[in-house]
Amino acid sequence: ANGKTKLTWKDKSNNEDAFLIKRSYGFYSDATGVEWGLPTESQVPKNTESYLDVLPPEGASFVKYEVWAKNAAGNSANAATVQAGRP
Repeated sequence: ANGKTKLTWKDKSNNEDAFLIKRSYGFYSDATGVEWGLPTESQVPKNTESYLDVLPPEGASFVKYEVWAKNAAGNSANAATVQAGRP
């Protein structure tokens, strides 16, 4: 999708109530390297295998996503993590 970032994953859980998606933007500077901003969280319904997001804001060099299955007992132990540079 033009102007959007599409994140996809494989739903391997059988007891999730939803998926939690955490997004952080990385800003690069020669002096400090990559500094990550505070993460924001979104949630999508169970059995979902994709998430459509806006492109990172100007100045952001990277975006990092983490995805967890979530239910009444809490979040899954393992999160899928992906990091990408700005197109």
